[in-house]
Order: sequence, then C-alpha cells, then structure tokens
Amino acid sequence: PYQGVDPDLEESLKEKDLEIDLNEDKISVVCPGFIVERKNYHLSAEYFGEVLEEYPDAELVFAGGSHRNEDSDAIGKVRKSIQDNSIEENARITGVLESEMHVYEYIRKADVVLLPYEDINQSGILARSLALGKPTVVSDVEGLADPVRKYGGRIFYRPEELGKTVIDEIRNPSEIDSEQVLEDMSWEKNIEEYEKMFKEIS
Repeated sequence: PYQGVDPDLEESLKEKDLEIDLNEDKISVVCPGFIVERKNYHLSAEYFGEVLEEYPDAELVFAGGSHRNEDSDAIGKVRKSIQDNSIEENARITGVLESEMHVYEYIRKADVVLLPYEDINQSGILARSLALGKPTVVSDVEGLADPVRKYGGRIFYRPEELGKTVIDEIRNPSEIDSEQVLEDMSWEKNIEEYEKMFKEIS
C-alpha cells in the first residue's frame, strides 16, 4: 500500500488560495519538504548551474527546512552548495512552512518538482506531485523511479545527469497520468490493500 492521496487535493489547494513565495513569471524548480540527508538536496544546487545556462531566470526553491531542528548538516550542505556554485541569486531555502498544504501548494505551482533522493521506500511528496500532474524529475531509486516509470516523469541515473534531465523536463514536460495515480493511491485503495494483507496473515 502507498501513502493515501486525497482525490480532492488540487481543488482544496485552489480553494484555500495559500500565500507562498514563488514567482510565477519565472521557471521554478522546487525541492519540497523537510531537508534531510537522504534527500540529497545539495545535488540540486550543485547541478543547477547547467539549468541556468539554458534558462538564466530560473529559480531553485527548497520549500521546507530542517525537521525538528534535526539534520542541520543537510541544510548546511545545501547552503554550501548554493554558495560554491555561485547561484545565490537563483536559489533559496524557504525554511519550515506553516503546514503540509503549503508544501503541496509549492508543488502545485512548480514548473518542475525535483527529488534527487539517495534512498527511500516510498514518498508522499512524489505521490502528491504525480497526483497534481506536475512534471517531476527523480533519482533512480526504487521508491521514486518505479512510480515515475508507471505514471510519468523523468529519471536521472547519475548525479551529473541531473541538470540535463531537468532541462529536458522544462523543454518537454512529461505527461503525468494523474487520474490513475489518484485511483491507485487513494485512501480507499489503501484500505483495500491493508485488508487484503491482514486476511493473508490471519
């Protein structure tokens, strides 16, 4: 079973009309959620210079902060990568947002969602990105790559491919099968899967 997705997520976000700091006149590449080591978000800054060569006004937004003040090293890595690659004018960290819905609003308004994770079994962020039909770029780890192969998006296989993959996704956004995502990842579907599991082990 996958993390359940609210089928009315997009409508809920539109109704709430949450205020976020995202310039819709610029191409926005968003790395959403808490900044922790396993997400490898420093790689996004490391290779974003390639994106800026093609799209000089593009913006890299880390829509989140540290989780309960943990993993401050991960944020430090991101800040250092931004500085080392001289992209301070085009990259920023929002800090911890007011709610999960604010994170999802960044996803909804992004041009590309970027998830360069090192390791993960499943991602609620990815599920919602796909459910919202957003062009998404992920690393080749099982919990990200398998859903992207099924529903749409792009995969990079080595860190040095990250920039080019993001550029390709900006130029030719993937078609995401968001309807199928919502069907497969709904809370109802999850309940069915859990009931099936319990029957098998009882």
